[in-house]
Amino acid sequence: MSSEGDRIVFEQSISDTRDESSDMIFTDKNWTFITDTTSNSGNFSGQVQFDLSTLSSQSQWVDLSQAVIEFPIKMTCSSTQTLSSAPFANFMTLKNGFHQWISGCSVIINGQTVQSTQPMENVAATFRILSEWSQDTMTKYGRSCGVILDDCTGDSMPIPLTNNIGLASVAAGACSDTTFSGFRAYGTAGAVSTVANKALAARATLVNKQSGTLQTNTLALAQMKQAGSANWTSATSGTVYTANYLATVRLRDIADISNFPVTKNLRGFIYLNYNAASVTIPLTTSGAVSAAMTMNVTNGQSCPFMVETTQAVASTAATLTATGSVDGTDSNSLSTNARLYTPYYIASPKADLALTQTDHFFETKDKIVNFITASAGNSVNVTLTAGVSNPTGLLLLPLIQNYSTSNASPSIFPNPEASPLDSAPGTSGAFAQLSQLQVYCSNKPQYQNPINYNVEQWFAENSKTGLGDGLLNDQSSGLLTQQLWEQNHRYYFTDLSRRTPAEDGASRSVQVSFTNATAYPMKVVAIVFYSKKWTINTGTCAIKSAT
Repeated sequence: MSSEGDRIVFEQSISDTRDESSDMIFTDKNWTFITDTTSNSGNFSGQVQFDLSTLSSQSQWVDLSQAVIEFPIKMTCSSTQTLSSAPFANFMTLKNGFHQWISGCSVIINGQTVQSTQPMENVAATFRILSEWSQDTMTKYGRSCGVILDDCTGDSMPIPLTNNIGLASVAAGACSDTTFSGFRAYGTAGAVSTVANKALAARATLVNKQSGTLQTNTLALAQMKQAGSANWTSATSGTVYTANYLATVRLRDIADISNFPVTKNLRGFIYLNYNAASVTIPLTTSGAVSAAMTMNVTNGQSCPFMVETTQAVASTAATLTATGSVDGTDSNSLSTNARLYTPYYIASPKADLALTQTDHFFETKDKIVNFITASAGNSVNVTLTAGVSNPTGLLLLPLIQNYSTSNASPSIFPNPEASPLDSAPGTSGAFAQLSQLQVYCSNKPQYQNPINYNVEQWFAENSKTGLGDGLLNDQSSGLLTQQLWEQNHRYYFTDLSRRTPAEDGASRSVQVSFTNATAYPMKVVAIVFYSKKWTINTGTCAIKSAT
């Protein structure tokens, strides 16, 4: 039997590509950008808005599904005391992905709401990335989008940072922060609190030091601001740390528009609500958290950054104030506005005629978000929606509210996603197990009996998110291994998309019951996904609901 390689060589040798070489679908592809309409000299007011009608002036085929959004981020930290030494690059780091700065996203096309604004869009975006990205996608886009999975598995090792890559020297182990930082801040010390998280060190390599490095010596700061994506500086007193990023987010990761067709005369708006926070952290002289933090989410629902407090060593106990927001006002900011980049195609006459469709059908997904609290060991039963058309799935993300009932009251830490010492909501709570899980759709149980959800169920429920329903090894999607899922990426997803034709478009209720199988109080983010069906005239951008 001939090998697959032999067959490929044979097919390539006998195939005649004469017709293909003469059939040019598009004669050109260009990228253009539009700036947001809400910022003012780097100041943003809680929302970023893009007017898509600016793109209609191209009079060409615009592909919104490939759109990329860039916006400036500023993170600073001040100290009430002079520190023994200036902080390193990893003193303040991003939570997993620049999409953690997005709290809500609304897409309106020609008056129709393709996606509505819902809270915790960063959780939905993380789920899309974990379930739909391939390893190749991760390699190509991960660093650009700030996506480096919080990895505390056994093969995780601290990544020493050196001046060779433009970062201050960091001793081995200094980057050994952990997604289990709740243990360090609120619980007793233990081995688990020193598990290395190589993602935090890796994210620190996304920034360039603004002086005394190979980059600044070669390019100078002015050129680094133009060519780089992030710069940072530090000091021992006053504002001890400042970092400016140019965040990059793919629109298809924060809005389900992967099936949106190329369109002429595109009109509409995109609204982005962003996360911002200001946190006050009282410390001991060794940099340990000495009392309850004051966590103030100034916009959105989450704190999108983390702070490595152990670098704040001082002879007198200091109090840190760490802030992060979408902000382009700093003199070293990489941009003073947000931009949306998208490609447009110039089609051949034959292709132009084929692309002009008066009744093109496509689907998008929207969501309903709920928050559930469950005390340690207790069971809950919640109706998430009394009725929604075409539900496609239910996602549950459990977060641990308080890792120690002896050191702090649960009321002190009700929202783990607001903490700079916890990787949530970029991850689940550490080992946050839900047992006896049952999901009801129109009062019909989705499992024969309540189940103890595990990684095998995760793979089974997400099998069709990849090409070929995930059955082809070279076309499967998903980034989670068994260790990653079990340790700190416990996303509980149930597929609700299967239905009979008679049920299509009918309103269906969604209900969930489960038991908090941990010893700590829990907050669960519950997201019901549902599909929307559309028809669009690709030549005029006239769009209407197909249901």
